[in-house]
Amino acid sequence: MKSLTVSFSKFALSLSILAPIFHATPAARGQDADVDAILKMIPADLTVAAVVVNADRFDQNLVAFIKSINPTSDFKGIGVQLKGELGAADWLDFKKPIGLGQASLGGGSKNLLWGRAPGLADKLKTMTTAKEEEGVWHITFDAKDDMYCVIKGDIVVASVGGTREDVQKVLKVERSLADELKGRTDMLKDRDFLFHLNFEPIRAMALGGIQQLAMYAPMMAMMAGQQGGFDPTGATTAITGLVDGVKKFGEQAAYLELVGGITNANADLTVAVGFKDGDIKSYLTKNQPATSLLSDIGEQPFLIAMAWQVPGKESPFIDWFFDKLSAMDAKPATGDAKPVEGAKPDAMKDAVKNKHELYRKLEGASAAVGFSAKGVQVAGTYQSSDAKSALELVKKELADTGLATKGAGGVSFEASGSKKIGDANVDEYTMKFDAKSPQAGLLGKFFSEAGRFYVGVACDRVRYFLGSEADAAKAFAAKVDKPLVASASAADAVKALPAKKNVLLLLDFSGALGMISTMTGAPMALPPGAMPPAAISLTMSGEPARLDLHVPLASLRGAIQAAGAGSK
Repeated sequence: MKSLTVSFSKFALSLSILAPIFHATPAARGQDADVDAILKMIPADLTVAAVVVNADRFDQNLVAFIKSINPTSDFKGIGVQLKGELGAADWLDFKKPIGLGQASLGGGSKNLLWGRAPGLADKLKTMTTAKEEEGVWHITFDAKDDMYCVIKGDIVVASVGGTREDVQKVLKVERSLADELKGRTDMLKDRDFLFHLNFEPIRAMALGGIQQLAMYAPMMAMMAGQQGGFDPTGATTAITGLVDGVKKFGEQAAYLELVGGITNANADLTVAVGFKDGDIKSYLTKNQPATSLLSDIGEQPFLIAMAWQVPGKESPFIDWFFDKLSAMDAKPATGDAKPVEGAKPDAMKDAVKNKHELYRKLEGASAAVGFSAKGVQVAGTYQSSDAKSALELVKKELADTGLATKGAGGVSFEASGSKKIGDANVDEYTMKFDAKSPQAGLLGKFFSEAGRFYVGVACDRVRYFLGSEADAAKAFAAKVDKPLVASASAADAVKALPAKKNVLLLLDFSGALGMISTMTGAPMALPPGAMPPAAISLTMSGEPARLDLHVPLASLRGAIQAAGAGSK
């Protein structure tokens, strides 16, 4: 028989991974009295804890969604395995909240269980395989793990495959998971599950893994740089800086939570991270939410639309990130790396320095990326209190053809004059693709009819456009008639996200299908009706930092079905 430790871990992990694709009907959900009663009984110091509001509905809705995609699927559900291995499954009410937990992630850790089991105390008194000692019941099952449990009303607190002491320890709740969640209970509203990971018990293990990664990162980066055609020394420094950032996260993270909710129309998932005292927490406390996102780009077809805003002239995170990348004198740990032949000396270092200067001048940016038979089209803006200086830095970056040719897959930009488009004076660039570069050859197919790049200042923004001159007029218009974020489908998606956010990303399913069709050459028939976009936001103002995902299930289902039909 498989270990329930593995089963419980898989069950909790599946909640976080599969939540965005469930199909469900409205029902009693997070923040009700039943959920609160379970949360108050789970110790906050457990390494891992999870609460499922209604496990039966979880399985039923997951099976329903999968069968709506593949009617012949024989998938029975995730909870089926759990019930098959749990001796007490027949006593538990899987329509009520169930809590799962582990004191540690070590191999000897036992599974903890909280759930509604009406009438269980009376049933145990009639069982020859159940014995009570000092208020703790020991129950044996045929071919299944023993269970030690305590009955509190109609709630059972149990250790599966553990000991009497395991149950007695978790009954002494000095600080509960309900206490831990105070101040961020808004995440539980209309949600169906919670997964909580405590960082302190696993910190040493995580930092040990990061340390091992740091040992191999320089060698991997150098190899990637040589194969990708850019300066391996710069790549090594960049990867080393990234690993250092992961290390800082591991040192300061306090908890990670996954909170998911499902209706018959949408799926929502929140990933929240809290931090102990340190520079990350200090940054989050001082930071401010965006005042507007995607309001300076007009409504238009898109595959991806994204925006970020960090109010203020400086961002400590951006400073730290670019400071790491700017340390270009560091040598790879595996020896001296030779620059790629023909690359501009110090090109990577100069580009990072220029990028840092640019982002120090920015308070935000927006972009909408479209994909059609004509090729890729991009409209974007940079928000800065000194738009003219920011423009010069953008142009300087474009002019660094030595880096672009070797460092960006053989693609460079050649200045081809200036002109007036709309009310803006813009500089025009022609995209060049290195015939010797396989990457450039592939990119050339996507940009074949959209190889003009325009950049200038309009409406107090640095605005840029990649595409045809005829389409560029809208990007440089004196006024945005209807912001992309105000379009019907986008507005509904944004409303589902937190009001306080710093980053916003929208993914249009119909645009994705068009891209797949162009790439594969297979016709892709769009499903009937509107396909609202999926939306993602990142909040970096206040604690916790959180990422939120909103997925319209009808759009996801339609995209999967259309992609499947197109591949046949």
